[in-house]
Amino acid sequence: MLRSIGLDYRCLLVTLALSVSGCGPSEPIPGTFDADFEEEVSRIMSHWSAPGAVMSIVKDGEVLFLGGFGVTRPGGDQIPNGQTIVPVQSVTKPMTSLAVGMLVDDGLVTWDEPIRTYIPEFEASDPLASAQINLRDLLSHRSVLAAILPGGIFRSDLTNEVLLRELADAPMESPFRDRLFYSQPGLGVVGEIIKRQTGSSWSDFMEERVFGALEMTSTFSNARRMVESLGDPSDIDNLLWPAVQQDGQVVEGRWRFIPEGYCPAGCVVTTAEDMIPLMDLLANGGIRFGDRLVSEESLQEAMKPHTVRSSGLIELYVDMMSPTSPLIAFGMGWGSYEAFGHTVFEHPGSGRGSSVMAIVPEARLGVFVSSNATWTIESDRMVSALKLLAIETALGQPLSDWISLFSTESR
Repeated sequence: MLRSIGLDYRCLLVTLALSVSGCGPSEPIPGTFDADFEEEVSRIMSHWSAPGAVMSIVKDGEVLFLGGFGVTRPGGDQIPNGQTIVPVQSVTKPMTSLAVGMLVDDGLVTWDEPIRTYIPEFEASDPLASAQINLRDLLSHRSVLAAILPGGIFRSDLTNEVLLRELADAPMESPFRDRLFYSQPGLGVVGEIIKRQTGSSWSDFMEERVFGALEMTSTFSNARRMVESLGDPSDIDNLLWPAVQQDGQVVEGRWRFIPEGYCPAGCVVTTAEDMIPLMDLLANGGIRFGDRLVSEESLQEAMKPHTVRSSGLIELYVDMMSPTSPLIAFGMGWGSYEAFGHTVFEHPGSGRGSSVMAIVPEARLGVFVSSNATWTIESDRMVSALKLLAIETALGQPLSDWISLFSTESR
């Protein structure tokens, strides 16, 4: 039986200031995030055999929930909290989209100029695509560039230069702009554009212009920089360690590093607490504490729907974003759908765990969930169920049975 932890108001204040490592099971949080909510979180995690999870919820600039459930490692006894380090994988993509929006505001790029404007030597295997692919195509996955390059996501030699060279020979998955097809190398090209237009690597730009501006002091653009600051992942006490299923048991998995070429697609390592200012910025039209980081126009352009026709990995995302929503659309770094009377924008991420960030601008609401479960689509469904539970709770709606709604029969 998984052990979950709630945070009383005293522990919540401690979490925001320092750490909740000393806070055990406690009285329910005042308001809607009560014992019923925590019981449902535990039930969802148990159903999908998730060892641990963290969650943060911000609405109207106020923190509604920040804390953790279960354990940071399979077989361990440390309870995750708001400061637990978590790799978020593809939740990085809307952050990269935000960075591009800032460059649009700066006049350094446009959404629709051909990539060759910024990378003259850019080549795809399709001559039409080579000449016309733009940032809008790359960020919305309609370029139909290869899903992944030979060697997989964790190959250590994949620099930006190698990525550009190999893309020239990688087969296109379908005719140019025919549909959405999830492309990790496409986001790598975006990172190279940021580098060429600013003189800073994608990692440096993110840490200065995004994480630094939002005071996300425990966020790293990639895990190697985390190692430089905190040490080897295996030596970091408060880290959500990847869990795998083996012979019917949940055991510790491996920590693997993502190379430079894929960093704009999935390298960010952060905490539930650090995600709060980012989510509030996104939910508040680009403003945080009165300071504008990105124009509302650029943010809306990135988040608005571009297409709904999809194939490949995107189809799996459609399956697990919202089982009660009949239509999922995709923008630049964002999926969107109607739920609870609002439009929800989100992006999931999986690999060294499962994560999701969801934004409901009409309610100025942001939800972040991350788990160390790595059972691919099933653990993604689990964090999606927790996300939907958190959204409906924050909006004051009755709790749904998300386990049943995500079941094979209902899908």
